[in-house]
Amino acid sequence: MEKAGRTEACGRADLAGKLAMKIRRKNRTPQSLRESPRERPPSPARRVALDALVQGLSPKTKGVDVVLDAARVEGTIDARDLALAQEIAYGVCRHRRWLEQILNRFLHKPLPAGAAKVHEALLMGIYQAIFLDRVPMHAIVDETVRLVRVSRTEKGYHGLANAIMRKVADQPREALVPGEGIPWPVRLSIPDWIASEAGHVLAGEGPEKLFEAMNQPAPLHLRITGGIDEEKLKEFEDRFRGEVVDQAGAVPEIDRGGMLSESLHVRGRGFVPSDLPSFRQGLITVEDEAAQLTGWLSGVKPGDSVLDLCASPGGKTSHIADLMNRTGRLLATDISDAKLERLRETLTRLQLGEFVETRLASDIAGEQFDVVLVDAPCSGLGTLRRHPEIRWRREPKDLKNLAKQQGKLLRQAAGHVRPGGVLVYSVCTFTQVETDLAADRFLQGNGEFSALDAPEGLPFIEPPLRAGPGRWRVWPHRNDGDAFFIARLIRKA
Repeated sequence: MEKAGRTEACGRADLAGKLAMKIRRKNRTPQSLRESPRERPPSPARRVALDALVQGLSPKTKGVDVVLDAARVEGTIDARDLALAQEIAYGVCRHRRWLEQILNRFLHKPLPAGAAKVHEALLMGIYQAIFLDRVPMHAIVDETVRLVRVSRTEKGYHGLANAIMRKVADQPREALVPGEGIPWPVRLSIPDWIASEAGHVLAGEGPEKLFEAMNQPAPLHLRITGGIDEEKLKEFEDRFRGEVVDQAGAVPEIDRGGMLSESLHVRGRGFVPSDLPSFRQGLITVEDEAAQLTGWLSGVKPGDSVLDLCASPGGKTSHIADLMNRTGRLLATDISDAKLERLRETLTRLQLGEFVETRLASDIAGEQFDVVLVDAPCSGLGTLRRHPEIRWRREPKDLKNLAKQQGKLLRQAAGHVRPGGVLVYSVCTFTQVETDLAADRFLQGNGEFSALDAPEGLPFIEPPLRAGPGRWRVWPHRNDGDAFFIARLIRKA
């Protein structure tokens, strides 16, 4: 299963390139509209957003962001339109449960399964009517009808779309906005089972504030490579401000991380890090601040031998290499050649290809290391700010399957930890079965291991929440990072 929540900016380029050709073909204006001077096609932004929703919400696809990246690679949509496409597509994902309720008010019967594009186009129109007050209502109605009309496979629905959108337009906006009296899982568009999972972990305070934070766009977290000090950090801040322009043509806000002094946060619409000279030169990389904690809490130091068992796309691997000062031995593995290729692309860009050894995970039998990192495949529910569609792509049964996979990886990793060595387990999620219960099950079956506290001298501005001996959690509503879990264990000498 694809590891969720990874943010290495260039990691999905190949997939985006393949989708770009499909988007080029799909976005050609139908002959009937080209021939009629009275009809114009819908805006490129809305057509790309519709493609992203139709193709990106299926569990068999790679996600909405991959389709949007393909449109950027294709280059047939300009920066401002792409920023609008992102806002609409992600907005529909974030508010989908509420938008469905509004749509059902005006439908006499549910749309058939074959009218998926019509359904998504109507949700897009309703989203804009409620949340994009800078767009005139008549333009929203007109664009939605055109979006339905342009479909080659779902003819005959533009009249229905026109009727529904005019009814929506007749409503005062306050009648469409979810009020405080609405149950918060509906108001925040969180599936009930996900709300319940969070409730088990946040029983003392309730999960509503968590999901309010998760419904906000995340800042982009950047890590400066090669080690950092205050002088270098200030130099890079000034450099970024000269390089960074977002897709709206503005200079985004740049500030320091909330937990780590070496992390930079960039806030802007549609900011593309791979466009920066600093990124292409390997001077910075994309890594959520919560994920950056993993390297620090591992306690790796120069001269250690380290195994990164689930290394692709390479964010944590490269951070560990920096913390080791590129001395000692670092072996990075994963389960397939495709994942290793993605990992090697990252290492090459960051000029780490000669230091980091890469190998298939099946080819390391019998070797032991000072530190072993298991950044395991997980549900990715901690990354809802950046991947809001995950809430609709996951099902409760996924957690059981992932827990089995995580347990297997931990047992495999245990055999590679030398006596007195450290095992670090991390996941970008909050569910109990993937976090505390995963660590508990491992410790119960592996008596040689016990919890280990954090190493000394970590550069914390504000430390992550301690969740028990040798365990830490990060929360978006507290730390402005992904919801993240890290456990640090030691094997008895």
